[in-house]
Amino acid sequence: MLIRVHPRVLDEPIDVVRGTLAHEGGHIMLGRRCTHTGWTLIVAIPLWSAAIACCVMGIHQARTAQTSLWFGLALLPTLLALRLVVIPSQLCELRADRLSTTLVGAVVVVRTLECLTAETQLTTRFAAAAGMDSHPLPRQRLRHLAKVEDIDRHRARDT
Repeated sequence: MLIRVHPRVLDEPIDVVRGTLAHEGGHIMLGRRCTHTGWTLIVAIPLWSAAIACCVMGIHQARTAQTSLWFGLALLPTLLALRLVVIPSQLCELRADRLSTTLVGAVVVVRTLECLTAETQLTTRFAAAAGMDSHPLPRQRLRHLAKVEDIDRHRARDT
């Protein structure tokens, strides 16, 4: 298994490096249940391409009655891509975050995600908002972790 991280990660505080590696370790622990790379290339790229092509045709025929048809046709590959690739991939990221908290602790993972939140570029935010990003935005991941941690605290109190 190969773990690839951006070289800039090494310039970050040690907790951020630990959090990043723990997240990747979470993926390794999840194993095949969270492998979507080949699936993404085979399924998602053609689906997104078809959706974009339909939108382009809709714009091209903006003065005709077929505009609605083209934009309607764009909806089908978009929904399929979301269901088959984007949503499962984002769930894998959330699971890897959760597992990383067991490896290095929630505080380290939260610091790492906060660091990512500060560095999230506008293009990444746009792709995530359009549903085309395999990773949830860092602030979404933070909210998910907060919910999970809160649930765990309630379970521990009830037992």
